[in-house]
Amino acid sequence: MVAPVGGTNKDGDYVELFNSDEHQQSFFEVSCDDSVVDRPCMFVDHRLQNQSKCVQKYSYSYALVREPQQSGWRLDYVRVRSGCSCEITPRAPPHANPHPHPRGKARRRDKSKRRQRTPD
Repeated sequence: MVAPVGGTNKDGDYVELFNSDEHQQSFFEVSCDDSVVDRPCMFVDHRLQNQSKCVQKYSYSYALVREPQQSGWRLDYVRVRSGCSCEITPRAPPHANPHPHPRGKARRRDKSKRRQRTPD
């Protein structure tokens, strides 16, 4: 449980959270451990390890907030850490023709000019 004094709303703006001596807004957060953030995921197939990474996920929760240095309080969403997830990035598709001919078209060989075999 965390009781921050401010947070980020859906617009990406910093907002102050309402807190008093009698009332304090608290949020349940689930955070990635610093030792795993942006590192390859454990427990995935070894062939995918280099394409994977642990990422902090967020959700939004209602809170009573106000813009900094303003007087009016309002309900808004604030960003809250909601879990740690493994993301696997797909590999880039192979190019259709990795070695194209310099003139853009593949040259065809004329079959009539092939050397014919003669029986010995």
